[in-house]
Order: sequence, then C-alpha cells, then structure tokens
Amino acid sequence: MLLAEPKHHHLRAPRVLRFLVRLVLLLLFMLFISLVYLHFAGVPEPVLRKIVQELNARGISVDLDALTLSRFGWKAENFCYYSGLSDDLEPVFCAEVVYVMPSRNMAHAAQDGAGFEIDARAVRLNPSSAWCVGVPESSHIRDLERMRLRIGVNRGRVVIQDAHASWCGVELYVDGRAFWTPSDDPEHLPDFLPLVIDPAVFERFDQILCSLLEKKSGVVRVQFRLDQNHSDANQIRFSASADGIDFAGVELDLVEVVACYENNRVLLDRALLCQDGRSLLADGAYERTSGAVELHVQNSLAAPELLTLLPENVQDLMELFGLKLTTVPAFDMRLGPGLPEELLNRVSGSFEVLDAEFRGLHFSSCSSRVTRKAGRLDLTEIKAILSDQTEQSMETGSCMLGGTASGSFFWDAGKREIGCNADGCFDPTLLIPPLSDVRVATNILHRFQCDRETPQAHVEFGFQYQPWSEFFFNLQGSGNDLRYRGVPFTSISASLEYRDMILEFDSLLAQQGIDFCKGMVSFDFRNHLFSFDGDANMNPATLESVVFPRGEVFGNAVRFEGPARMHGSGTIDWREMKATDFRGEVAADRVELPMMAMDDFKCSVIGDGPVIQLDEMTFGLYSGTGMGTFSVLVDPSRDSLPCKVEVGVNKADFSKFIHYVYPELRMEATGELYGWIKADADIADDLLESAKGAGRVDIRHGQLADLPLFRGFSSTVRKLFPSFRAFSITRLNGDFEIHDGIVSSDNAYFDGDVISAKGRGAYSFRNGFNAYVQAQVLSDNSVSRIFRFLTDPLLKLFEMKLSGMLPDPKWELGALASDKENDANE
Repeated sequence: MLLAEPKHHHLRAPRVLRFLVRLVLLLLFMLFISLVYLHFAGVPEPVLRKIVQELNARGISVDLDALTLSRFGWKAENFCYYSGLSDDLEPVFCAEVVYVMPSRNMAHAAQDGAGFEIDARAVRLNPSSAWCVGVPESSHIRDLERMRLRIGVNRGRVVIQDAHASWCGVELYVDGRAFWTPSDDPEHLPDFLPLVIDPAVFERFDQILCSLLEKKSGVVRVQFRLDQNHSDANQIRFSASADGIDFAGVELDLVEVVACYENNRVLLDRALLCQDGRSLLADGAYERTSGAVELHVQNSLAAPELLTLLPENVQDLMELFGLKLTTVPAFDMRLGPGLPEELLNRVSGSFEVLDAEFRGLHFSSCSSRVTRKAGRLDLTEIKAILSDQTEQSMETGSCMLGGTASGSFFWDAGKREIGCNADGCFDPTLLIPPLSDVRVATNILHRFQCDRETPQAHVEFGFQYQPWSEFFFNLQGSGNDLRYRGVPFTSISASLEYRDMILEFDSLLAQQGIDFCKGMVSFDFRNHLFSFDGDANMNPATLESVVFPRGEVFGNAVRFEGPARMHGSGTIDWREMKATDFRGEVAADRVELPMMAMDDFKCSVIGDGPVIQLDEMTFGLYSGTGMGTFSVLVDPSRDSLPCKVEVGVNKADFSKFIHYVYPELRMEATGELYGWIKADADIADDLLESAKGAGRVDIRHGQLADLPLFRGFSSTVRKLFPSFRAFSITRLNGDFEIHDGIVSSDNAYFDGDVISAKGRGAYSFRNGFNAYVQAQVLSDNSVSRIFRFLTDPLLKLFEMKLSGMLPDPKWELGALASDKENDANE
C-alpha cells in the first residue's frame, strides 16, 4: 500500500522580496521624514538639552539655541563655548552659526572624546583669563568672518587640526594641542602662556596690526602644544608674512615674523621688513623664568618715517644729546640679556648714520661701534665726515671747513663724566656749538680761527658735567694759516693740555714766515697767570697781542722792525699784574720810538709786579751808541701806562736824528750828537705831550747853519752886520727840561767861528718856539771873553725873538717883538 506524502507550506520568493522592499521604503520614508524634521524643526528641545548636559558632563561647557541638520552637517545656532572658569563670565567662543560634522579621527586624537569638523560663521571671541591676554571690548580682533577647523575635545584635552580663519584681513592657520587637569575648583586657573598681556598693551598691538594690514592681506600660521602639567614642554610656533604693507607711512615689499615658545623661552627667529633691497632684520629671545630679554637687530632701511617708531626712551636720549637724524641709521645691534627695562643699558654693536646733526655739528656720515653697560656709553672706532658750514664763516671769522675725524667717546651717566679721544682734520670752531655748555672749552676754541686750511690734531678731552670744573683737554696737533686771538700765524704745532683751569702749551712752535716762537706756555685761568719759558725771534707786538692784548705798548709807542731775538721765562699776572715775575733777554735789529730809532738793540727785560723794566739797554743810534733803562707801569685797572726812561747818547749822527724826527726837512746839517735824558711819560697818551723830565744835548763838530733855525738867524745877523758874509755854527749845547709837551732851556749855546749865540726860552710841539737869542762875537774862549765884555751890551740891544715851528721858524728883533706884544695886549 502506498503511503501518502506529507503536506508542506512553501514561502514564495516574490512575496518576501515585496516585504523587504516595503520595509526599506518605510525606513527610508521614516528617515526622510526624520531628516526633514531635523532640517526644519531641528533636534527637539528635551533631546538638545540632554546633549548639552552630556557635553558639559564631559568637560565641554557649551550652549546653543538650536541644532538642525543641513547638507554641511549639524547646524548649531547661537553656539557658545565657556571655559568653565569663574573669571570668565562671557563665552570664550560664540558664533551665530556653527556647522558640525562628527569626526572619528578627531575623537580618537582626543582619546575617545568628541571629535568634530567645524565651520563657524560670524564668530566672536572673548579670550579666557587663562590665556593671559586682555583684549579690549571694542577691538575688532574679537570678530572673525569665518572659522573652519577639525577639533577633538575631551575632559582636559583639546586637539585642533587644519584650523583656518579669515581674521582682520589675515589668513590664519592653526594646529595644536592643549592639555590641562580637570578640576571642579572654579578658581583653578591653568597657566599656559609665558607672559601676561594687559589690555593697554594689546590695544597698542591692535593699532600696529591695523596700520600694517589696512587694505592688505597676510598669512599667519600657529602651531602649539600646551600642557598645564608639563609647562616646560609647552611649545608655540608662530609665523606671519605679508606683501605690500604700509608700515608707518612706508611702503614695504615684505613683512615677515617667525617666532616660537619652547623650554620656557620665547624665541624670535626672524622679524623682517624689506624695501627696495634694504631690510630690517631682528631676532631675539625672552627667558620666562628670569624675565631676561635678548635682542639682535640689523638694519639697512633708511626711510625717515621709521624714526617715529623708535622707543620713547631712545628718543629722550637723542634729545638729551641734541642728536637729530634725517634717515634711520644702518646698524647691527645686540640688546641684553637683561630685563626689558634694562635693555637700553646693555647694548653692543655698530652703526652708520648719514646726514645727521649733533648739537649744531653736522655730519655727512658717521660710523662707530657702540657699547652701553652699567650706565656707561662707549663709542669706539668712530669714523666721521664733518660737513662744511662756510655760510657761518663771516660770523665766526674762521673758515668753518669740515673734514674727517676718528677716535672714541664715552658717557658715564652714573659718574656724570664725558670723554673723547680723537684724531681729526677740520676747523675746531665747528666744535663750539656741541661744547656750548663747557665754557672753558669754548673760551679756548674761540681763540683759534682757520683762514684757508684745517689743522691736523689729536684731541683728548673729558669732564664731569656736575661740576664742569673737572673738564680736561689734551691736544697734539699742527696747522697752517691759523690765527690765535686774531694774530695770524703761518703755522702752529703744539702739545696742549687743559686741566684744573690751567691751559698749558708744551713743545709749542708758532711761526710767522721765518719768525718763530717756541717753548712752554701756560695760562692759569683760576689765578689769571701766564707762565712761559721759551725763545722767539718774533715781533714783540705779536707776542703782546697773544698774551696781553690790552697792553698796546708794542706796535704803537714802541715798534720793532725786523727780527727780534728773545729768550725769557717767568710769570705774568694779566688781571692785576701784582704777581708778575719774569726775566728775559731781548736783541733786535731796529727799535723805533717817537723821538728816535735804535739799531742793534739789546737789553734785559724784568717783570716785577706791575713794573716792566728794560735794563742794561745798549743800542746803536744814528751811527753812534746809546745806553739806558726804560720801565713801564702796567696796571689793568688804569687806562694810563706811565713809564720812566733814562737814556744816554754818544756820538750820534745829528742829521739822521733830525731826518727821523722831521722827515719832511731838506737840509745838509751835520754834527755829532751827545746827550742824556731822564723823563716820565704816559705811553697810552701822546708820549711827547705827557713827558716830564730833564736832559742835556751837545752837538759837536757840526755844520748847523743849514738848519732852518740857523738860516733865519744868519739872515738877521747879516742885516745887523752888512759886511758879514760867512756864517757857521759848529756846536750846540745846553740843558733842558720837558714838561707838558714843552722843552725849555735857560742856557742854550750856539758856538760859531766868528759869530756865536746864547739863548733861552722854550719849544712847544704844538705851538713852536718862544725863545730869545743874543748873538756874540767869536767862539767861546779866553780871548773872545775880552771882546764880548765890550760887545755884549751892544748886541743885547739887538736880541732876537724866535717863534714858529722848527721846520719854518720866524726871527725878529726882540724889542720889536715886545712892542707888538704890548700893542696886542692893549
């Protein structure tokens, strides 16, 4: 029997497929409805609050108004992120719209935290107090147009990758990590940054950044690793660059900054400004633990607008020194290491400046090495080219030519000292303005003027500017065509030193052509003493103008013609003359006084207080000889220069004497002059008018009839004695006195072969003769006395009156002259 087969129910494939399709469509529909709902309505409020609470529980303090889904990811509106610190009342990050995409990679980088790809629009930043940066509320740096980044966040950890933002015209790129220890203590502040930047400092930075990037763009890249628990391992790397930047009114081709923070140090690898092939390059370091700063700056930019960016204390220092710059100096400087406020006191390097001014002293160029340490500024290896100031030559009386200078300079602010050691070739008058505060220096410099050439000199000077009396000055130099106190010299070379109010010339050699003065000279300005020890063949008038210009003795009352050989030593008190004490020897080819000219003059000169005496004078006088003494009282408190003279003359040529006193006379009178004179006079006044004294004159072996004086006498005698044809005067003698410009005598005697005469009267240098002359027969001997006994009474009746000036005297009978005088009196 056959068994029956069991019945089986089989699912049909088409029915299963239809079921699956319907299920997928349902799920897709539900997904679509969910996406549409999330897109338009967003995450429901309870769910959103739950998400926020979950994030806050993980240490991510956020808040947002809505969370919707968009084609760019989750869209959070009015998103805010808080630091969680009690000092941060505002969210440190907020944005109108934030697009967020979950990122498994970033979650893994944050060690199973939350990972996101974020695109934020209209961002507002409020820096956390933990960032140690104070940004003013009004600063536009708080606002970002757009920010995109990948971020991984976990409790105590933030990882940022590929962050990019358009910020204040800057394309900003950021990568980094930050770690801190989570704490429930709201007062616990993680300390990340190496320094604190307060709002005032940041505002200044903000202004600079705005001026740099106005209408321009730049690129900034930041990489960081911040770990609160391992601050020594914190690192921040920063780089920025921009092209075509307008910096302080200067169009720069390139601006670049590269810096980093690591090992508790801020390192400035490079700060670069470029313009037309010139650059400003800086690098440096800041030690966080010690606060020490070190900076190295090199510059070849010359734009004068950059001078306004110099630190205020540098500008104050320039103003203190009276330094004016027209362009930025080229320099290579190192500042520090030291605290920021100490940097300008720890400087070393070199510089070169073009077209500068230092307290009225103009430089075409000046270069130097510079060091400033412990309040002392040292400039070494100075090389300078000084500009001409010839437009002031008429004002100063000097050529005002520039030249070159080299040497060193120091300024010690602590000790209040300034010093200089230099070699140069320029007009020293140029130094008067920069040394205007040092009267001693300017008094010395005012004495010198250069006519056409600049002197070569080595100069060393220094002083304490409180008090100025510590000024000292050393100079070794030489120059041509110089004037000292207005006196011209063809050349001067000397070793000069000024210290403690004493100016000393050692190894002095001054020349006027072949005339010279050499030796040692010293000016004691405190005691007003001039000391000397030297030799000279220079005109005494020159030396007097240099040493005692108020004297005016030589060149006026006493003139030296030709060379004068002198040697002397001692001291002159130019203020009171009381301490004057010197000795000297003088020899001259020719010395001229108002009444005579001496040849082969020799004497000893003695200065004893205010009295200067020429002793043991010997000289030649008109082919004869002479000797005597001369002294003058030099009292600066008086206008007069009283003098005493005592001179004896032997066998001088009388005709030469007359021609010297009256060069306009034409005559052939001869004779030998003997005599002496003792007189007082005033050299400062008319010497002859002020003279008072007495003397004797004796002219022997002469032919004096040719004198105008005797020509008139001869004519009158011939009228009395018609038969008299020959007339001669062979001798004239007599004693005389001189007073108030009048020479008088009571025993003048004219001796002739046949006719002689005796006279009395006076001669005034202003009014001429007022004298009477009586003729006598024969010469004065024993035989003639018998005849004179008989003839004198008769000749007395014919006594003649002499008047008029010596070149043109008038003769007339004395009786007739007396009648005229009586008629005039009536």
